[in-house]
Amino acid sequence: MDKACNNPKCGVSTSMFMEQLTFGSGDLDEYGFWEYPCAICAREYERRHPEDGMCWPLREKQPLTREDMLTAEVLLLEDAKDHLQKCLKLLNSLTITMRERKASEDGSEPYRNEVSAYTNNEWFIERQTAYLIATALEQLGKIKVPEE
Repeated sequence: MDKACNNPKCGVSTSMFMEQLTFGSGDLDEYGFWEYPCAICAREYERRHPEDGMCWPLREKQPLTREDMLTAEVLLLEDAKDHLQKCLKLLNSLTITMRERKASEDGSEPYRNEVSAYTNNEWFIERQTAYLIATALEQLGKIKVPEE
């Protein structure tokens, strides 16, 4: 890899604890961290290889913007909705299986044509999360991104 910082002494190692690449020069300590960290090489490596995650020295933590938080809300809501729907479908299947088992044991006919409470809950979750996602997206759309 070409050295983004142009320092011939700059090197790369792996940290012992976080299993991440570290960039720098000088002495390398027993944990894989450099005496003189090189943020230039770390950021360049992250740019070229985002799949490898963050490198040391880590970026200074930037405060989250309102846009970041709204985007996170939308993603979390969509993820939660998917997980809740899967859970409700599993519970519905379990209920049907239990009813059919009970019916086969006592010779009765299982319920077939009723709308289950799970289906009603599924519809409710769908409506509520759609509303929350739409609200967050609407707020996200109101954010003006400064032109560079």
